[in-house]
Amino acid sequence: MPLQSVNPRANFLKRLKETVDEHEPFYVIDVGASGGVEDYILSLLPNLVVDAFDPLVTEMRRLQEEAPDGITYFPSFVGDGEDSKPVHDEVAASRRSSFSLTSAQAAQNRARIAYTQERFNSGEAVVLSDDWTSIDQHRAAHGRPAPDFIKVDTDGMDLQVLLGAKSTLDDLRVSAIQVECQFHG
Repeated sequence: MPLQSVNPRANFLKRLKETVDEHEPFYVIDVGASGGVEDYILSLLPNLVVDAFDPLVTEMRRLQEEAPDGITYFPSFVGDGEDSKPVHDEVAASRRSSFSLTSAQAAQNRARIAYTQERFNSGEAVVLSDDWTSIDQHRAAHGRPAPDFIKVDTDGMDLQVLLGAKSTLDDLRVSAIQVECQFHG
């Protein structure tokens, strides 16, 4: 898939791709991958290697069944490796994630929409993974090099993900990071 499919105003991916050897794998870590790896990342094929994470067990299994070679989906939370343990009760979760404070969450509540269940789980019950890792821990456990690109979209746990990538971010091979920022909470 050519880079022309990417928004032409966002040419950072073209410049990013130019910084690596086209004969070497282009390694991406995608944290918050429900819905699948984004098209702009897939446009970096054919030498693309992606480790994609999301705690939605059913969604990660579905995506893995459809995944092209080089893309692996992990049903796992990703955090800082120390203080980001599973938090399932609403009060404790709101202390770690500000998404519960957004108008998007309020609108879902008012409309009685189970967005995750309907959008990603085809109406099936939401099952969250019991697995927790950090980017640094994952790389060590799987013998992965530093990634060329990291994408983080966790609706509130983004800072914890980056804190769990301290040694990864010290490596000069990491060329770019994309983080969804929420200006609240």
